Amino acid sequence: MNIQKGIQISGILQLNEFKKCHAFHFKRMKLWTLFSTMVLFTILFYGSVDGAWWQKGLVSIGYALIPAAFVFLIMMFVLHLRSTGVYKADYYAKNAWTYTIDDKGITEKIKKQSHCYLWKEIATLNEVSTMFVLYTKDKQTIILPKRYFASVEQQQEFKDFADRHLRKQPYKRWIPAST
Repeated sequence: MNIQKGIQISGILQLNEFKKCHAFHFKRMKLWTLFSTMVLFTILFYGSVDGAWWQKGLVSIGYALIPAAFVFLIMMFVLHLRSTGVYKADYYAKNAWTYTIDDKGITEKIKKQSHCYLWKEIATLNEVSTMFVLYTKDKQTIILPKRYFASVEQQQEFKDFADRHLRKQPYKRWIPAST
């Protein structure tokens, strides 16, 4: 395809892709929750352990692992339920989306509705292992699974579009795949 004309992709978002996007979206929150519960329970257990300060610290950290892991697992389960519920309740998520990516921006179409996001409205573009996750300045999320693209070359054309247009922005916009 000619990069000047644009790229057209389409597909239906699957539940596992939606869950993966949610997992990516809440990654910082999960890490912060695990860290803060570890610190909290370490402080709570520190006073109840006997020994030198470093022994008390090590034993407290060991004891803190159990409730922190429990809180973390509960949070993971709640996020799983939330993402599944949001996907099932979203009428549009289970329909075919068509995206046209060109120098103007990204136009999404579903049924008879369409919306164009100009490149200047895109806040960040993250590449996760199986998808591209875009966030707009008004907190909208655009999920583009890599399977929507016809080929690896088409994915590279999309990356070139994004690089060319988002590089002009004053703050960091492009975050390549880390996993």
